[in-house]
Amino acid sequence: MGSQEGRRWLRNRRASIEMSGAEFRQAGHRLVDMIADLLDSMRELPVCRDQRPSRIRTRLPVGLPPSGAEPAELLEETAQLIFDNSLFNGHPRFFGYITSSAAPLGALSDLLAAAVNPNLGGWQLSPMASEIERQAVSWIAEFIGFPKDCGGLFVSGGNAANFNCFLAARAAKAPWDLRQAGLAGGAGKMLVYATDEAHTWIQKAVDLFGHGNDAIRKIPTDEVQRADVRSLRGQITRDREQGDHPFLIVASAGTVSTGAIDPVREMAAIAREHDLWLHVDGAYGGLAAALPSASPDLKALADADSVAVDPHKWLYSPLEAGCALVRHEQAMLDFLAQPQSAAAWPWSTASVAWSSRRARCYSRSTSASAGASPFICLPRRVFSGPSARPRQSAPGRYSKRRDGSANPSTIRCSRVGASGPTAS
Repeated sequence: MGSQEGRRWLRNRRASIEMSGAEFRQAGHRLVDMIADLLDSMRELPVCRDQRPSRIRTRLPVGLPPSGAEPAELLEETAQLIFDNSLFNGHPRFFGYITSSAAPLGALSDLLAAAVNPNLGGWQLSPMASEIERQAVSWIAEFIGFPKDCGGLFVSGGNAANFNCFLAARAAKAPWDLRQAGLAGGAGKMLVYATDEAHTWIQKAVDLFGHGNDAIRKIPTDEVQRADVRSLRGQITRDREQGDHPFLIVASAGTVSTGAIDPVREMAAIAREHDLWLHVDGAYGGLAAALPSASPDLKALADADSVAVDPHKWLYSPLEAGCALVRHEQAMLDFLAQPQSAAAWPWSTASVAWSSRRARCYSRSTSASAGASPFICLPRRVFSGPSARPRQSAPGRYSKRRDGSANPSTIRCSRVGASGPTAS
């Protein structure tokens, strides 16, 4: 094949996954119609169908199909399979778990993000998506009373949000250079303080990040399952006397079992007294801090060094949507940023971190607003540097119950107070 024929072939070539605008419009309209019909009829459907996994699997082909299918037919078939074989957490009779019904606007927003498909590895690759994320982090912080100029990460859910806050705390409070020497670089154990009522992400964190379960100090609870602050203070003192290194206090803004809210105000005072990091796990109920009737301890999450919340719970975002907020963004840079030459990353910074490169769009609906819910897009990425412009050096080191409980019936650091074309 000659060069001219080759060019002609390339111009006329049609990939098997390609769809024309007309084909996309036809398939998309049909799918949107099916989804709209589902939303209109959901209250008449069963919440779920009692079927065993083996029966569900019979609905799917065995082995790799020998050939593909027409896009419109494949979408319709897949939609019907999901509609007929799902548990609907948006059903009005679904009371089994805290996961909220996703706002329909969020589904359309996800379609928008997937269509543009911005690569969030750097600001130049996704200018508007990066700026929308920066703004969205600021909005969530402002919504719950946390400082608007904090650092922020959008991640896949509560576990990931809490993990990132854990790592930021560890980098900030370690008495030696963890990045260079690791956990074995100093004498004594780095310790975490939480109650038995706290979520199991803490056990996962100490396991994944090399501390081991012995690094968790379990704090007793009072008669309403809140942390006993006298026991907390005493345990920290004893551990320091034995040569260990307390670094993190975890307060729960709504425990999973009972919705209990720890005495965050007193725990914040203890953290300041002992120069420890206070993290509030608000994945369950932290967003309720936006309510005028929120308890003082719930509103006190504004005093924490970091907070984790789940927009896919109280804000009606489609799964998955977690958000980690850290008071001082430098603490995020210290554990996320990696030295890299400016030549390898010319449009950003001398420091970069790993990137999920995935953008997700979510909708925002707040209990504080009785009107229409504004749409926000939250691109999910990992921090790619403190500035979109080259820099000379890497960053330096650096409904409430009577008992006050909040029991309701992947990664980027964002300098949310900045303006202009900044990736942080």
